[in-house]
Amino acid sequence: MTTQEPFIPTPLPSTTTTSTTTTTVACAVTPISNPMTLSAYKGVAIGIPAFTFYPSTGSAAMRARVQAAGFRIKDLPAAGDGILYLNGVAVTDEQLISPANNGKLYYIPKTDADAQATFNYLTETNCGNSANAAVTINVTDKPVDEDCDCGTTSSTTTTTV
Repeated sequence: MTTQEPFIPTPLPSTTTTSTTTTTVACAVTPISNPMTLSAYKGVAIGIPAFTFYPSTGSAAMRARVQAAGFRIKDLPAAGDGILYLNGVAVTDEQLISPANNGKLYYIPKTDADAQATFNYLTETNCGNSANAAVTINVTDKPVDEDCDCGTTSSTTTTTV
């Protein structure tokens, strides 16, 4: 009698198929950042209002999806004219200001500052596009109120002997 070995099939190579689907938010939108012109007195801090931008192209649905991812300071005012601060710390070139910190910048012009300080920022959006804008600060001497005796006091003391 002959014994026959049981048939064991050769295993097929194991194959795993993975599929990745990437969903892209349509953002064919061009943002435009709004420039600002502010006025300040020499030696007196001025708050910088929140940076703003608007999407200028694309459908209403696309424009509604565009949000600021941050605001990058591209160049600072001349150091000899004054310093730009965020939460009490001097801002640096290329510093990214988060949307949560937008509106928390302030500038302190030096007491001998030139007549104008300028810095540029870049609005970066969640779509990966951006737009530049400038902030111009016209710096002047604080006016003197000649009708006010606010800074002087006078006292007379009488002594009787």
